Amino acid sequence: MLSSHFAKANEQARYIEGNTSLIIFSEPHAYISPVHYDKHESVPTWDYISVHAYGTAKILESEESKVKVLKEMITFYDKNYIGQWNSFSEKFRINMMKGIVAFEFEVTDLQGQKKLSQNKSVEERGRIVEHLGKSEYRVENTLGRYIKKTL
Repeated sequence: MLSSHFAKANEQARYIEGNTSLIIFSEPHAYISPVHYDKHESVPTWDYISVHAYGTAKILESEESKVKVLKEMITFYDKNYIGQWNSFSEKFRINMMKGIVAFEFEVTDLQGQKKLSQNKSVEERGRIVEHLGKSEYRVENTLGRYIKKTL
C-alpha cells in the first residue's frame, strides 16, 4: 500500500479513484553517448532502472486520514519539519489540507525494467562505467555502479 497526495488543482486527482493507475519510480538514469562504442555507426541511448506500480486508489476524505498521510511523509522526508508543522494553528492546517487530495494506492502489479547497456561488450560497458563514475552527478555515478555489476 502506498499513500500520498495531489494538489487539489492537479487534474490527475479526479481520475485516480476507480481506475487502474500507474505510478512510475524512475532512477537512476543517464544519457549514454556512442563515443563509448566500438562501432562508428552507433546511436546514443538512455540507460535506466525503473519500477512501474499498477493499482487502484482510494481517496482519503477525512481530516484524520489526511493528517496521517502528511505526518508520515514529513517523518520520512523531513523529520526536522515536524516541530514547525505542529506549531501551526489548527485553522492553518485545516485550510492547507483543503488544497490537497490524499489517497492510498493498492499495488496490484509491480514491474521492474532496466536498460544497462546489456547489448554492449564488456569493454564498451567498462568505458561507460568509467565515464559515469567521473560524472559530477550522483545519479550517473549510481547508474555506473549498477552497470559495473553486469561486467
